Amino acid sequence: MNGIRKWICCLAAATVAAIVLPTYAAQSQNKTFSIDMSVLTQGLDTGSSTVQAVIKNTSPAQSSSTLSSVDLFVDLGWTLDPNVQVTVFETADPSTKYIADTTSQPGHIIVQNLAPLKPVVKTGNSLVIAFSVTSGSCGDGTFNANVWSGSQIGTGNIFTQNGGQNLASVACQKLACDQGALTLTDVAPGQVTVIRDSFNKDGTSSGTTCDAVSYYASDTLNNNVGLPEYIVHFRWDNVTTTAATAAFQYDIFYETAPTHPQVGWLYLDGTTATNAGANPNANPANPVVFIDPPDCLSPKVLPAPYGSLNSPLSATSTTVKISTSTGSFPSLPFPIVIGTERMQVIAFSSNGWTVASRPNGVSHPKNALVMSTPLPQLTGPITTTLADGITVIPPHDASNPASSPYQVGMQAQICKVMSGTTTDTNVPFVEYIDIGDAWGLGK
Repeated sequence: MNGIRKWICCLAAATVAAIVLPTYAAQSQNKTFSIDMSVLTQGLDTGSSTVQAVIKNTSPAQSSSTLSSVDLFVDLGWTLDPNVQVTVFETADPSTKYIADTTSQPGHIIVQNLAPLKPVVKTGNSLVIAFSVTSGSCGDGTFNANVWSGSQIGTGNIFTQNGGQNLASVACQKLACDQGALTLTDVAPGQVTVIRDSFNKDGTSSGTTCDAVSYYASDTLNNNVGLPEYIVHFRWDNVTTTAATAAFQYDIFYETAPTHPQVGWLYLDGTTATNAGANPNANPANPVVFIDPPDCLSPKVLPAPYGSLNSPLSATSTTVKISTSTGSFPSLPFPIVIGTERMQVIAFSSNGWTVASRPNGVSHPKNALVMSTPLPQLTGPITTTLADGITVIPPHDASNPASSPYQVGMQAQICKVMSGTTTDTNVPFVEYIDIGDAWGLGK
C-alpha cells in the first residue's frame, strides 16, 4: 500500500474525539443539510479512486432557507488527484457545472455562488460533488462539510447537518491467499505493507474462502481534524465467508519510533471494534479500548497446518490422532486450532497428541486440519486504557459494564511479531499478525 498522503486542513480541532466545525454564524435547526458519501471506483493501489458527495438541503418544507456555498473536507490525510477535474452539478440540471476551488484552502473542495439550493423536500434537487483521490489515499475517510446560506463561504447563516452517511471507504488493496508484499525497504512513514499467507486461520487454502479480500488501513498521520497521528485501524471486508477466516501480517511505519505501542480489538462494552473509521473515540460512550500488544507465539508466523485428523475427534476426547505434515513442532505445551476450537497440546504419545481437558469441546470430522496459531491467550495483569494512553479502564469485572472487556485467558486477536527500523532508511515500524480488524497505536 502506498503511503497515506497529506491533505492539509486549516481547521482547528480541540479533542481526540471531535471534529470541530467553524462557528462563523449561529447554527439553526431550521437550516439543515445532509451529506451522503459513496465510492464510485476503487483504485486499489494502482490508480486514483473516484468519490462522490451528495449534499441536500434538508430544511423543513415551510422553510425559505437556501444553500449557496459549501466547503467539503475529510478527516484523514488524503490527497486530491490533481490530474482529475472535480465535477459539481445539481441533479435537476446535470449539464450545468459549477467551479470547484481546490487551491484556496489545500485539501478542501470549496463551491461558491450556487444557484440557491432550496429544500429537497420541495424540489427533489441535490448537489453532487465528484472527485478523485490519489492511489495512496485509502482507508475509511469521514467527510464533513460546512454549508452556508451566503454565496461566499463564511457568509450568511451556517447550516447544521442532520443526516446522511459521512463515510467513504476506499480499499487499499485486494489480497487473496498467498498474496501481498511484506518488505522493510523503500518505505516511508504512513505506509502499511501487508501479506496474506497460503492458508487461512482455519487451514483452507483454496476455494472462495481464499478469494481476494479488500482491506482498509486508516492511518491518522497528517490528518485534518486533530486526531493523534499514531492511530492505524486495519480492517477488511469480513462479512462474507470469503473473508471470515482470513489472517494478515503487516508492518506499520511511523515518523518516530513508538515507545509504548498498544493494540485494541474490543469496544468498552465487549463487542468487537469492527466499525469502519479512524477515530477510536467516535462513540465516546463506547470507545475502543487498548492494551499492550501481546507477543506472538513462536515461530511468529501466520497460521499453517501441522496435519489433519486420522479419525473423527469427539467433543470430549483428549487424544488428537493426527497425520502430520511437518516434523517441526513448538516446545510443549503449545496451542492448536481445529475449526474454531483452540486446544492445548500437553504431551505426545504413540496414539497421537494429548490435549488438555475440553469443557466446551465440539466434534471434528476425519481429515479436519490441525492448525498452528501465533495468537497467545492474555495473561495478567492487564492494563487497559483509552487511545490517549492515560485514561485507565478498571480491570475486568463482569458486574461492572464500565470495566475492561479484556480478560485473562482470552485469545488475543492481534499479536506483535517484532519492532525496529528499516536497515536502509531507518524508518521505525511495528509488525503484527491480525485475525480481527484490530487497531494499533504507535505512541
